[in-house]
Amino acid sequence: MSIGATAWRYTKAMPGFIFGTQAELMGETLRNSKKLHGWKNMGTQIGDAFETGVKAHEAAVAKNGGFFKNMLNDFKSIFPDIKNGVKSAGWIAKAKNASTLSRLWAQTKSVFKVLGKRMPLIGAALTLAFELPNIAKATWNEGVLTGAGEAGKTAVRLGTGAVGGAIGSALIPVPFLGALVGYWVGDKIGQFIVGKSYSEKQAEAQNPQTAQANPQEFKVDTSQIPFGGGTVNDEEFQKLQNAYMQATNPESMNFMNYTIPQTSPTNANKKVDTLA
Repeated sequence: MSIGATAWRYTKAMPGFIFGTQAELMGETLRNSKKLHGWKNMGTQIGDAFETGVKAHEAAVAKNGGFFKNMLNDFKSIFPDIKNGVKSAGWIAKAKNASTLSRLWAQTKSVFKVLGKRMPLIGAALTLAFELPNIAKATWNEGVLTGAGEAGKTAVRLGTGAVGGAIGSALIPVPFLGALVGYWVGDKIGQFIVGKSYSEKQAEAQNPQTAQANPQEFKVDTSQIPFGGGTVNDEEFQKLQNAYMQATNPESMNFMNYTIPQTSPTNANKKVDTLA
């Protein structure tokens, strides 16, 4: 199979990872593989687990009669899965003569177990909540093609997030946390692949980085500094000198500005007579 055909096959399988349970199947397959082989050939283990999820999606599409019917079935199956899980947990707890509190706890765990399998769907809902306004803005301002491009970027992020969540759930042995961390890492990888969104680019265009934000580009405008616009003439130099002396030695300015008092001739003669 050619590279293009393989890429298209994997692309078609992504909705199963995002909206269905194929990501959980991939994570479970990888967990079992890791128990057998440890961290040896981890790349191959991840690839085999991913292939298992792809094949499961293709089988589900064939069973449900098409791609879109399968997606609809993925959505419709969420609440029945929760309902069945709660019932099963209640029956098991009742059979063990468990207390009411223990039975409620078992039923609560069953709900989280179902939601854990649909972690990519939860992540997709949160991502879409932020990205739909961006897609709408791009479509309104730049046209349908730009909007479609932004939708494609979002789809890539959803796909990498789902696969990342599956890997995280297998490599981090903490329920829900592993899937959450893995989804976050996968989403960041998707952002790196597709680049910045339309809204991010618009924000940067409207608010370019200032000189203070990048010290390497910081420049001083000497025209805004007193006496910094060119050569200093005599008057400006005198002002600078006086300002410097006043700042360093205020008494020096008093000496420079001292004016000898004028005495009348009579007073001068009196001083001379006194000295004589």
